[in-house]
Amino acid sequence: MHTKKFDITLRSIRRYLERNANLNILRILEQTHPADIAHLFRHISSEEKKKLFNIVRANEILAADVVSEMGEALWDELVVGLNPQETSEIVQEMESDDAADLLGSLEEEKAQEILDLMKDEEGVADVKKLLDYAEDTAGGIMTTDVFYVYEDMTVGEAIEKVRKAEDVEMVFYLYVVDHQQHLLGVISLRQLIVGAPDQTVREIMNSDVVYVTVDTDQEEVAREVEKYDLLAIPVVDESHRLQGVVTVDDVIGVIREEATEDLYKMAGTDDEEITSKSSFKIARLRFPWLTATLVAGVVNSYLIASFQDSLNKVIALAAFIPVILGMGGNIGGQSAVIVVRGMALGRIGLDQLLPVIFKEIRVGLLLGLIYGNLLGIFTYVFFNSSQLLGLVVGLSICASMLFAVTIGVLYPMIFKKLGIDPAVATNPFVTTSTDLVGILIYFTIATTLMPIG
Repeated sequence: MHTKKFDITLRSIRRYLERNANLNILRILEQTHPADIAHLFRHISSEEKKKLFNIVRANEILAADVVSEMGEALWDELVVGLNPQETSEIVQEMESDDAADLLGSLEEEKAQEILDLMKDEEGVADVKKLLDYAEDTAGGIMTTDVFYVYEDMTVGEAIEKVRKAEDVEMVFYLYVVDHQQHLLGVISLRQLIVGAPDQTVREIMNSDVVYVTVDTDQEEVAREVEKYDLLAIPVVDESHRLQGVVTVDDVIGVIREEATEDLYKMAGTDDEEITSKSSFKIARLRFPWLTATLVAGVVNSYLIASFQDSLNKVIALAAFIPVILGMGGNIGGQSAVIVVRGMALGRIGLDQLLPVIFKEIRVGLLLGLIYGNLLGIFTYVFFNSSQLLGLVVGLSICASMLFAVTIGVLYPMIFKKLGIDPAVATNPFVTTSTDLVGILIYFTIATTLMPIG
């Protein structure tokens, strides 16, 4: 919905909520896309949310569509408070994959009670099947409402089946199976339409079909969809029987979820911070990484104190400590982010360690020389110091940046090899290492080149 139209709708909804004009609100909602309705809930107060949700529930199909578009935070606020009977009335109208996501977020006993109250036995079976799979696998994000045709059907029979199709996720691709549901091939809707009516589906299908298994990680599913530029990808079990399909809208959700998760991890936290209202819980999430930073800071302070004599004799050395540490930490973090993201997207593997290291070393050396010379000249000109101080600062920043880019590449690779999530561990280790080693490099070069020992 266009921003201006959304603002008008939001104001109208609020005005009618104040007047308790429920019929007017329902008329507006029935002309509004479910995704836009779900978005409305993020812009109104808690009391308004409850009122609006009760109005939405008057239309079970609309309620199911809106709830499907809500995030888990809104589920926790609005849906969890309903009794099992009320929830079941909504869930049974939802697509099987969305229903499984919702029930998977509830307590197991309540989820089972809701399933027991649902009237659609086939729908219940589909949801139960999806709940059996891990939520971050192809089985956990697929929908079981997949359209397929049999290999021995004629094109005319397949077209007729498409015409009669109801409640299927999409028919841009028609998956071809045998009578035991084994996946044999795929046909596009265009291929089917231009085919001769008496041809068999087997004759025109593409047997080289891209697929994933039910236990394929959702990130790998997203990579396959992106790699082959697909609108959907079929999911098979260990016997190669067709179980469902993952559509591009699910993949977009996975990409957003995984990217957000990586960002949170690199910051040393997770998405609990957004949904949690407890200050103690948020503090607990941040505590380990901030503790690591504190320890590194204490060690740095000790190192600086151990070079106190040097600092007393050439006080200008202290002025450049933040610059040395800042530049090293910055470029090391850049290299780490590039490598972590490249590994997440499958573009950088452990077998590419040496080429990536050499490339980053070249970048670090080039930038280190540029900034080292600039800072060295700045030191000599503006601090009225000896040429040696400028040389010390210039060499230190060059060496620090060179070290930083190297560990920015190495740490993610090492953590990946050890089975540790690089997105979680890399950032604090890179920051700590560049700070500690940067200080050592700086004062080692200073005590070596300048007569201050």
